[in-house]
Amino acid sequence: MDFQILKTKAIGKRIKEDIDHCFERYKQLWEYVSADFDDFDRRTKCNNFRELRYSELENLSDNCSVMINKRKQLIIQFQEMAELATRQIQKQNEEVRRMRIVQERCYEEMKAIDSQRNPLTFIESDGEYSPKEQNNYTKEKKPIVKPMSERKSKQKIERTNEMNEALIYRCISKVYNRVCANSSTQIYDSNLDGWDKYTLGQKLEGLKKLMVVVFPIYYEPFGCYINHPFKKEGWNGDIHSFFYCFAEDQFFWVYKFLKGVQEREVFRISYDNDKTIFQLGRYINIQKNPVEGISSVSLDIQKCIETRKGNFIGSFSSKEFVVNRFIVLQMK
Repeated sequence: MDFQILKTKAIGKRIKEDIDHCFERYKQLWEYVSADFDDFDRRTKCNNFRELRYSELENLSDNCSVMINKRKQLIIQFQEMAELATRQIQKQNEEVRRMRIVQERCYEEMKAIDSQRNPLTFIESDGEYSPKEQNNYTKEKKPIVKPMSERKSKQKIERTNEMNEALIYRCISKVYNRVCANSSTQIYDSNLDGWDKYTLGQKLEGLKKLMVVVFPIYYEPFGCYINHPFKKEGWNGDIHSFFYCFAEDQFFWVYKFLKGVQEREVFRISYDNDKTIFQLGRYINIQKNPVEGISSVSLDIQKCIETRKGNFIGSFSSKEFVVNRFIVLQMK
C-alpha cells in the first residue's frame, strides 16, 4: 500500500495525521510479521535438515546391523570348524596314544623274554667288530636252472608292518647278542614322528647305540647300526658300526668293509635340497614312499662291502624299491 499517495489526496490535517499513524502502525506490524515469517522459514529448514540426517542415520544403522549379522554368522562357522578340527585332533591323538601303548607292551614282553637268557659277554675281536667266525652262513646247494619256458614269475607280496615287526621280534635276541645289549627302546617312528629331516636329526643327535631299520614294501627290513654318539650333520659310523638285514628269521650283518673303504660312512641325513631323506653308505638312498620318489641301491655297493647270501639285504635284488616306513631303536 502506497501511503504517500493517500497522504497527498487527503483533505484536512486530521486525515493526514491518521494516515501517518496508520503508516507507522503498518511498519510495526510488517516488522513483526517479517520476523515471525523468518523464524518459521528457519524452523522449516531446520526440520528438513533433521529429517534428512535422521534418514541417513537410519540407513547407516541398517547397514551396520547387516554387517553385524554377517559377522556373527562367520563367527559361528569358524567355531564349528574349530570344534570339528579339535575333534579330529583328539581322535588322532587317541589313536597315537593307543599305538604307543601297544608298542610299549610288546617291548615289555620282549624284555621279559630276553631277561631269562644268559648274561652277555663282549665278543672277542681281532680288530673287526663282526669277526668271520660269528657269521654262521650255511653253504647252499646250487639251484637247478630250469628252461625259461618252465620258469614261473614270482609274484611280489606286500609286507605289512605286522609281518616286519614279527620278524624283528623273532630275531631280536640275535640282535642283542650281536651288539651286547639286553633291551631296546623305540625312539623314532616315521608313521608317528614323520619324515622331516630336521626333526629326525634333533631327536637322534647325541644318542649312542642306534639301530636304523628301513621297511621296504616288498622286501625284508634292513638298515645300519651306529655305535658312537649320533651327529645330525655329516657321516656317522666307526669300526663298531655296520650294515645288516633281517631275512627268513635270521639276522645278517656285513662281515667287513673292503680294503681302502672309509668305514665311517655308514649313515648320513641328506641335505635340505636333496630329495632323499637319508643315505646308508654312499650307495643306498632312502626316499619317502612313491609320492615323493623311489628309493634306490647302486650295484657299486659290492665294491664297498663283502656280501653274502642274497646280498646283505636278504632277498633284495632290485635297483629300485619303495619304502613306506622306518624306525630307530636305541640299544641298552
